[in-house]
Amino acid sequence: ALAALAAARAANLDAATLAIKLDRVGIMTGRGVEQAVGGITVIDDSFNGNPASVAAALQSLQARNVTGGRRVAVLGDMLELGEDAPDYHTALAKHLDGIDGVYCVGPLMRHLYEVLPAGKGLGWHDDPASLKPGEVANLLRAGDVVVVKGSKKMFWVNKFVPGLVAALQAKA
Repeated sequence: ALAALAAARAANLDAATLAIKLDRVGIMTGRGVEQAVGGITVIDDSFNGNPASVAAALQSLQARNVTGGRRVAVLGDMLELGEDAPDYHTALAKHLDGIDGVYCVGPLMRHLYEVLPAGKGLGWHDDPASLKPGEVANLLRAGDVVVVKGSKKMFWVNKFVPGLVAALQAKA
């Protein structure tokens, strides 16, 4: 959106009119859409996951003002990273200060799960296709802010976040 506004301004077009129209576009699912469900804030950032974007999502979660709840990350494998993929997953541990709990999904995220500090690991599940959103919903409580982040094949294609929202609604 910012690039479109900059291009309009550079072309001496009416950027203010474009900004009004861009305001109505909204955010695509899986790209940071937030929903409040049963006192829990769910941030759906499930469309893409790579080392930089996961670190940014964790940093954004750390910066959130959370009252009476926890900062929770549900992290799925970052795919297509080559032979260094296990190291990239383990390295995420250095981005977890201020994160209260982490639930890991996928065989590569097992590398992170195994190095989590005591009390920070909420669980690990190997196969995103068989992960039941209700299992994760049962780990959450009112006041929590949870971000769901991983490669598209981990959560987005399996419609995990809509399932999590439905499970939280049923629990509320």
